[in-house]
Amino acid sequence: MLELVGIDVRYGHKRALEGVSMRVNQGEIVTLIGSNGAGKTTALKTMSGLIRPAAGEIRFEGERIDRLPPHRIIERGLVQVPEGRLLFPDMTVMEHLDLGAHRARSDQPFSARLDGILSLFPILAERRAQKAGTLSGGQQQMLAIGRALMAAPRFLMLDEPSLGLAPVMVDLLADAIRTMHASGITILVVEQRVDLALSLADRGYVLETGRIVIEDSADRLLSDSRIKSAYLGI
Repeated sequence: MLELVGIDVRYGHKRALEGVSMRVNQGEIVTLIGSNGAGKTTALKTMSGLIRPAAGEIRFEGERIDRLPPHRIIERGLVQVPEGRLLFPDMTVMEHLDLGAHRARSDQPFSARLDGILSLFPILAERRAQKAGTLSGGQQQMLAIGRALMAAPRFLMLDEPSLGLAPVMVDLLADAIRTMHASGITILVVEQRVDLALSLADRGYVLETGRIVIEDSADRLLSDSRIKSAYLGI
């Protein structure tokens, strides 16, 4: 469904990604793991069209998208939930959900998409008139995901979804990701909590200093001594 071929990204003279090739098949959950500064967020921003690669190609459902602006990529059904949520603190929950629907191309009506999100995250129904800046961290993450879902994604990218959340909220988030996947959404997760990411995923890639160094099934990555030592503290 999504394929990166030989992607290079530079910030000035610094190379952030080098020769990155990876794929995500329709119906999968795939995780991209790596330490801080490895290039994970850069990879997602490049897939979203926020950064243009210096070399390589990105194809979504066989169509090249690495020269498209972000809003055209969203219209094709590839949507990102950014690290840090990037909500507008003075806008209400409902205003965020309205905003998310702006570029949606879907046969499903607005009301049906909204009902689905409020069913997935009932607290947002209770807080629909509340400003985003007054929500808890967990509620803000739910809103960031809900905003993305209003764009009717067929492919959803989650960047550090558990960042700053209490353990009980992380468990709720994991259940929500499984529910979204069961609804037919293909998912790519970037997550510092490697145990969480691999428990959700079918396959995973390990990114180190801008290069893919390991690709394997989630089960094998969980049992890999290199992953245990570097990321799980075992």
